[in-house]
Amino acid sequence: MIQFKSKQLTFLLFLLITAHGIKCFAQAENNEKNNEISSDPELIEPIFDFESNTFKTDPSSSFQLMRWRIIQKDELPKIETYDHWQEELENEKLNEVFKIQEYETNYITMGKPDTKVQFSFKFKILKNTDLYFGYTQIMFWDLFRKESNPFSEINFNPELFYRWSSEDIFFKDVDLGVSHLSNGKDGDESRSVDSLYLRLMTFSRLKIGIPRIQLTFRYLYNEDKTNKDINEYYGPVLVKLYFDKLGKKIFNSEELYFEYYNGGFNSNDLSRNSVRLSARFKIFKSAFSPKVFVQYFNGYGENLSNYNSRNETYRIGFSIGGF
Repeated sequence: MIQFKSKQLTFLLFLLITAHGIKCFAQAENNEKNNEISSDPELIEPIFDFESNTFKTDPSSSFQLMRWRIIQKDELPKIETYDHWQEELENEKLNEVFKIQEYETNYITMGKPDTKVQFSFKFKILKNTDLYFGYTQIMFWDLFRKESNPFSEINFNPELFYRWSSEDIFFKDVDLGVSHLSNGKDGDESRSVDSLYLRLMTFSRLKIGIPRIQLTFRYLYNEDKTNKDINEYYGPVLVKLYFDKLGKKIFNSEELYFEYYNGGFNSNDLSRNSVRLSARFKIFKSAFSPKVFVQYFNGYGENLSNYNSRNETYRIGFSIGGF
């Protein structure tokens, strides 16, 4: 009887040891699979991280201890990064041929002395090649005349330019292009000029916004016989200062830009300088609401017809940007 119980206990103990071994083996395989899955960052996102600091138990000792604290990842500060091409890369129009993008600012304004409308766009001609066609049309409209409402002046400005982009140099974008500017009239009222230009652009990311600098060096040629002296008023150097996202906590989107150029063949005639100050901003958060647009100009060449006379204008209206 005692021998039977001993065998029974021995057999029972054997079963328990075998079952425990099978359980440990299965648990080890399961842990190995879990480790393989957790090593893939796309499958499991850890919600915890570690924070450490060091301290000395004895000021006279060089031995340091390290203390770790488990924290939630939500507590970690978020690092804001900015990519120069982020906005354009998110837009599918960038790499597609003949997809229209905004070029210069599009707006319609009213004020002194007339209504001014600017329409501008660009598109890529060849896929995966930064060769662009740009077009800007500026219309001056005597909207409030009693007898009629004609466009007193229309300036047509087609361009063809190639763009180099790099993050390794100070000027992030470099454009080399050719431009034609005319008013579409004939006879004594005809005005036209062609130009070759080199445009250098850079930017900086600040808390208050994104300042941009644009320098344009242009060579004027093929002037119409009615405006042979146009380079005495336009000059070869144009400076533009942009401020994007300025005061974004107040408005939904903002843009402020300042343009300056001198007259003279070498831009050395300060008495024939020209200044343009423009701003556009959106008050409402709707994606389709137009932006308020204001502009002040003092100088020469706002339009081709009166390129050789100084004018001071100020207008207010709206702009629909980005299409």
